[in-house]
Amino acid sequence: MQKIDIRLRWYFVAFVTLIVLTSCPAPSGPSQSSDANLQSLTITAGGVPLPLQPPFNPAITEYRVTVPLGTTSITFAALTRDVSASLVQDSIIGLASDGVTPLTPGPLTPAGQTITGLTSGENLLRGSVIAQDGSLKTYILIIDVARTPIRLQVAQRGLLMEQDLTSDFILSFSLENIDLAASGLTITVPLTYDDPAGQVGGGHVNSLTFNSTTPTPSITLLGRSDDDGNTESEAVTLQFGTPIITGTNNENYQVILPENLVFYAVDDDGTAVTAAFSTGTVNEGASENLVLSLQNPGTESVTVTPSAQELTFAPGSVTLSSTNPSATIAVTAQENDEDEPSQTVAVSLESSDPAIRIQPSTLNLSVLDNDVPAITLDAADTLREGQNIEVSLSINPIPYQNVSVDYAFTVSGGRILSDYIAPAFQTGTLVLQANQGTYSVAVPTIDNDVDDIVATVPLTLTLSNPAPSGGATIATAAETI
Repeated sequence: MQKIDIRLRWYFVAFVTLIVLTSCPAPSGPSQSSDANLQSLTITAGGVPLPLQPPFNPAITEYRVTVPLGTTSITFAALTRDVSASLVQDSIIGLASDGVTPLTPGPLTPAGQTITGLTSGENLLRGSVIAQDGSLKTYILIIDVARTPIRLQVAQRGLLMEQDLTSDFILSFSLENIDLAASGLTITVPLTYDDPAGQVGGGHVNSLTFNSTTPTPSITLLGRSDDDGNTESEAVTLQFGTPIITGTNNENYQVILPENLVFYAVDDDGTAVTAAFSTGTVNEGASENLVLSLQNPGTESVTVTPSAQELTFAPGSVTLSSTNPSATIAVTAQENDEDEPSQTVAVSLESSDPAIRIQPSTLNLSVLDNDVPAITLDAADTLREGQNIEVSLSINPIPYQNVSVDYAFTVSGGRILSDYIAPAFQTGTLVLQANQGTYSVAVPTIDNDVDDIVATVPLTLTLSNPAPSGGATIATAAETI
């Protein structure tokens, strides 16, 4: 019996102890912070701070910075908003075009860490903030190292007439700012076509390949048949895909693509605008008529706008439709006082509807210079027989070309001119040289033994080249002999 009592008493003590331990909770400690935000993020290259895009905000977790070509390292400095949080660099990955390139790892500290091994293109840096309670927030930084830009150029046309498409149409391409032979690169640009109406035939080329062997590739758009039907014109779009660059140091280059090329396969049997000048020639300060006519009008209307240097247009544009199929624009050449050569001015015509063509879309207008040089005559003298008549001319402005002046002496009152001036000098042409402002000539008088009556001999000058309209007497003078 004694042994049994002892054993029962031990079990009772253990049971009571267990009740006390499970009934009394452990005392709780202080709460832990869950703040896993950055307070600041600074990136520098060569000691120069780099602007973040977008500007830093603790709630924004992805940023981008752009650094100059050839940059291989940057300094990354970050500070947590809660001093109890910690910074962890969980992975750094370089996204180079030739594959994934690891960057130099290291601890993230408020004082900053130098990140090396950057390559051209996008480099990805990812780091995390761990809060006191274990909460995690990851920030991503894309470091874009600038690359040498290569521009894709194309000799393009925006309008294709239906008759143009009956034969193959060739588009040629080239690259600017790269020597393919020296670099050894191969650049491939994917192509897609948006041609819902089948305006361009089959045989679409799916890509362009540039290399030392083929530096200027071309594609051929296959033609379709020409018909006499008035069908709706449709747009054809050639779209460029993401370029692929292969070869040594390919990550140092970036291809800049042009906008997608849009062509309008215009039905030449449909609506069109014809344009023509009345004469094609206009004097400075005068106007010439530009006549526009809408051919085969449908329900659509089109606005035509002309443009050119040194010309004005009234009105500045006209709208043509089935109810107003023709219009006239007055084209006026600017007036000036300069002695200058006549010129040919190209007038461009723009259609508000690219599907309605203008024939021709560019016209030439001859603008004639009608500025008469001002010529001053100095020859009013009284002289004796045998003396020379000194004729002096001055020109303003100085002419850009030779100027021809016809002259003539006359006499009145029944007198005979040959008694005073030899026939060889009574009429003639003076040629004033270009770029000279003065001219002098001596006209001899006749010295004889005849007792002649004193006579006044008028001298008249007429500009003959450049010839003003109708000719012009530019100066007169009288000599008394």
